[in-house]
Amino acid sequence: MTVYELLSVVISFVAILLAYLTGLQNHNHNKKSVRPRLAIRFHLRGSKGNYGISVKNEGLGPALIKHFQIKNGTVIMEDVGDNGWQEVIRQFNLSDVKPGYEIISTNGVIPSGGIVWLLSTRVNEEYRVRLKNVVENIDIKIIYESIYAEKYVEYFRKR
Repeated sequence: MTVYELLSVVISFVAILLAYLTGLQNHNHNKKSVRPRLAIRFHLRGSKGNYGISVKNEGLGPALIKHFQIKNGTVIMEDVGDNGWQEVIRQFNLSDVKPGYEIISTNGVIPSGGIVWLLSTRVNEEYRVRLKNVVENIDIKIIYESIYAEKYVEYFRKR
């Protein structure tokens, strides 16, 4: 084997290695460019015209919900559907307030920029105080994934 043949083999190997490393770097960049980021917020100042608890996807990609949990002391409600929210409303004696609520279901999706009002009510001082009592006594946990199946967890008031 001549020197030129050996050099061509080495150069070919280096080119293949660089192409592989570039592909890995692009894959990692693609994962980051579609990463969801859920933020659970309590709105006590009437922001957006309501008092309540919202979940917003502030990331660049959709969030696939894998598990949703509300904990009130020792009572845990998982994958809370309509009956779960009715139980929260009953536990905190909010039936007369008639709060609105949205359901986050397992395998549901919150798109990038999407917002879900978990619990909300009209702007009213009495309702604000009562809703504050709810927020001070519950924990919320959401497990979600990106489109690349990377798992993330978001907590609200984890004690």
